[in-house]
Amino acid sequence: MASLINLSDRKKRILKFIIKEYIDTAEPVGSRTISKNKDLGVSAATIRNEMSDLEELGLLMQPHTSAGRIPSPEAYELYVQNLLFEDQSFEKRESNMKILEDMNFFDNITQINSLIEQSLNMLTKVTNYTAFAVSKRNTEAIYIKHVSLVKINERQVVIVTVLDNGEVKSCTANLSTEVGDDTVKLIGSMINDNLVGKNVAGVDIDLLDFIRRKLDVYSAVFDDIAMNLSSAFITENNVELALDGATNMLDYPEFHDIERAKSFMDFLSSKDEVKRILDNEGIKKDDINIILGNEDMGSVVKDCAIITANFHYKGSVIGKIGLIAPKRMDYDKAYSVISYLQSKINSIINDS
Repeated sequence: MASLINLSDRKKRILKFIIKEYIDTAEPVGSRTISKNKDLGVSAATIRNEMSDLEELGLLMQPHTSAGRIPSPEAYELYVQNLLFEDQSFEKRESNMKILEDMNFFDNITQINSLIEQSLNMLTKVTNYTAFAVSKRNTEAIYIKHVSLVKINERQVVIVTVLDNGEVKSCTANLSTEVGDDTVKLIGSMINDNLVGKNVAGVDIDLLDFIRRKLDVYSAVFDDIAMNLSSAFITENNVELALDGATNMLDYPEFHDIERAKSFMDFLSSKDEVKRILDNEGIKKDDINIILGNEDMGSVVKDCAIITANFHYKGSVIGKIGLIAPKRMDYDKAYSVISYLQSKINSIINDS
């Protein structure tokens, strides 16, 4: 990829103009469009030559038969790393902050769930992108209400767990030995006697081992059931994913294709997939992480950009908030909003 030092000032100005124009219009940018910008002060012929050079450097692409050009993935990376805030005025940043402050989203908010909900709502209203928050789940505040074992056949049992927050979890346990109705009933009673009223965080290996010993001759069957119980309580539920504006992406031309739109919705519904993408190390700007999609991230995310910011409690990261949008997102605005919300969330959490 071309580095910034390889580009003349004129090439940098033209590249920035093309990127910003494409962000605004989603249309390939031609030399005539660029030449109308009097601030550049360059003829159409010179612009065509510069665009040709930028294309050879891998920073511009020509989609289909269009005469215009669009930024390449390498161009976005160069832009985010080096050009993003080069000409954003102090007044423009102050104006962005004033708009956010005037919305008064955070009046009298003290609960973390309400804080995240309001933050996501603000993000979608201001940017029209999809907003998300990932946070560590407070399993100490969630209690087990009831566990039911439903025998399907001699080798399979469905485990249905009801939590006091209204969640219902179910999974199927494949048993290593055949069981009768009385055995299933006995094990179910023992599980309820020891788990009902416990918080989810308290379901650990020691507690399950205690139940196992009490069941004695039925311990092997319980082991098969406990394996599913522990994965439901300990592994799956330790991270929460909240979304707002999921359908906003359908407003953008990149997602007008029905299959592509469906794939994006499927991606958002997979907590593990979202977390996998968010674990990528992107381009760091202060305490903000900007992830530019690539082929390794899959067909849905490769043309997207994601901006995230961590929020902390007593020095420890307890979650992150962010935006996902087409790669031609308005990085200036998205960065400003995310930075503002990060500061607000950290302040409210740690001062309450």
